[in-house]
Amino acid sequence: MELSSSLPNPQPLSVTWPRKFDLYGKNEYEKHKVEEYLSSTDGALLAHSIKVVRAVDIPPEKRVEQTSKFYAEEVLKFITIHEAHLERNGSNGHYVSQSTTLADLKTALFIDRVFYLRSSGADEVPFSAEKSPNLWRLRETVNNHPSLAEWRKSQRYQELKLPPGDCSSSSKIWR
Repeated sequence: MELSSSLPNPQPLSVTWPRKFDLYGKNEYEKHKVEEYLSSTDGALLAHSIKVVRAVDIPPEKRVEQTSKFYAEEVLKFITIHEAHLERNGSNGHYVSQSTTLADLKTALFIDRVFYLRSSGADEVPFSAEKSPNLWRLRETVNNHPSLAEWRKSQRYQELKLPPGDCSSSSKIWR
């Protein structure tokens, strides 16, 4: 057996790729801010997974109640905190400076995930251009990024994509 003369990269792709593509910002201060927003969004994604997506041991009528409670308590708190951060950055659709970061991508993913994976009959998702304008602008900025637009035109994306419609369409309610 032949051993490689180089050591494998000890850092996962979730760390090395964002650095390679400047998704952690341009300096240490921006990196710290990105990590702060990432941590908050990761917490919200985890809570959504536990309280909404994986709530299979809960009776269906309680799932609707739990999802509505998640929106009213945790999502509204998330919106309040993140709207303020985005406003301090000039309401430009980004958390840090004017470039897309990993925090922008993950928050856009969280917003879309809340729309796609929800209990039928739960309260309305509290994300919208009217209720959370800075988060909605961030989501639109990410979704309109040229690289993402190019990916969405690819054959592979067409094979994977959900049925036609906006993510806020009622046709995509998780049951």
